[in-house]
Amino acid sequence: VVLLDGRRTIVRAHLQSATGSVIQGAKVTLTGKRTDGAPLTVSQLAPVNPTLNVLANAYRQMAFEFELPNDWPHGTLDLQLTSATNKINCKEPADSFCIWDAGTQSRTPFCTNTGSVANDCSARVLFASAAVPTIHLINVAWYDTAGKIHQPTAGEVLEVMREFEATLPAANINWEWVNEFVLMPTQPRTDDDFIAINNKIAITRAGNGCGPNCHDYYFGILGHDLPDLTTTGATVGRAVAIPSDIASAYTTGAMLTPTHEFGHAAGRPHTYCNHKEGDPGFYPYGGALIGGPDPQQYLSENSLTTFWGLDTRSSPLVHIDPRTSDVMGYCAYNWPSDYTFDLIRQEFLNRFAKASTTVAHDKALSSGPRASTAIPQLLIAGRINIAAGTGSIDSITPITSADTGTSSGGPYTIRMEDANSKAISTWSFTANPNPESPAQADFILLVPKTTGATQISLLQNGRSEEHTSELQSLRH
Repeated sequence: VVLLDGRRTIVRAHLQSATGSVIQGAKVTLTGKRTDGAPLTVSQLAPVNPTLNVLANAYRQMAFEFELPNDWPHGTLDLQLTSATNKINCKEPADSFCIWDAGTQSRTPFCTNTGSVANDCSARVLFASAAVPTIHLINVAWYDTAGKIHQPTAGEVLEVMREFEATLPAANINWEWVNEFVLMPTQPRTDDDFIAINNKIAITRAGNGCGPNCHDYYFGILGHDLPDLTTTGATVGRAVAIPSDIASAYTTGAMLTPTHEFGHAAGRPHTYCNHKEGDPGFYPYGGALIGGPDPQQYLSENSLTTFWGLDTRSSPLVHIDPRTSDVMGYCAYNWPSDYTFDLIRQEFLNRFAKASTTVAHDKALSSGPRASTAIPQLLIAGRINIAAGTGSIDSITPITSADTGTSSGGPYTIRMEDANSKAISTWSFTANPNPESPAQADFILLVPKTTGATQISLLQNGRSEEHTSELQSLRH
């Protein structure tokens, strides 16, 4: 599994008795040394569980755990396990420190422990670079039939933050809890409801000055008041597209729905698990499991090459069974696989390397005088039925923003027209299928407002999908 520079890192040393009898009070030490010669604050660590009674047939359950100090998980590090009280005969895997490389579609070593490995209780590990994503959290509130308003509590927002910190490939996350909320008239439970939520979040995002050149994520949080999932078509989350800037979800505890929807925003398609996922992507392991090529061997010595998850939200830490499903599938009780984890890491690196720094929204745009470079624009949201070849414009919202994009090209076009349906300007774009509804593509565009335009047409390859007439929001 790829290790991240600066991220909280736990080393597990698994033991079992070679004699068949219980070893009482075994003690071990982990030694660390930077390959570049840089000194460490401490060079030897005691495990968080100082002693173990080691059994003969409990290999995976018998483990010392070491939490690396803050100055250890950087660059390349040599680790070695020793014991002053017990003789240790190490059996090291030939390929246990490798990650999946999406470019070559194969396992690529991320340290030197590949091929023929000396059984010397040591390993050289490399800590890979990781971006610092910026994630803005927005409360999503709704009214029930009695007129009571429901919105996430501070504890539920913190729950999502801790979930993301445990599951996303980042050592640090730049958080902002936006001090405003999206309000829905009834409890969200359909795709249309979540499309409306994401469109409202897009208005907030653009109003904060975060436009096409801003890479910040915006995520809408709904509390634990889940809709009846037995209701046909009940929906608990949705991302705009793969990838996208916006997603939203109910907090669902062990189901990790926020991570699932955020994974779509970070570029990941579904993992085929319970046969209900729409348009699943490639996944390297059978059964959508996180454990690697042969996770069923997790209780045998062959399990040296099996992957386990580690939930850092709890104390003591929770070890995630290798037979757990990948988080991008629909199976219950899931966790990110090493494959999903590293591809989201690469997406973060690509996304936040597009500018020297993340284009943070200009506070003046939302709370004070507009910047002198801000111009009138329109936030246009809609959807396209790919299978039927139809489309619609759901909302048009005037926005004043300094962040402007460019027409990206593609089969779809927004055409600004005068009262005689004559084109004044056009804006072409692509629309990616929505992961939860592959036959449909949601779109949210920030388009410069055109003087003289009174109506809009949505076209596909020059053919009109929808024609709006006399839109008040476009009149000058």
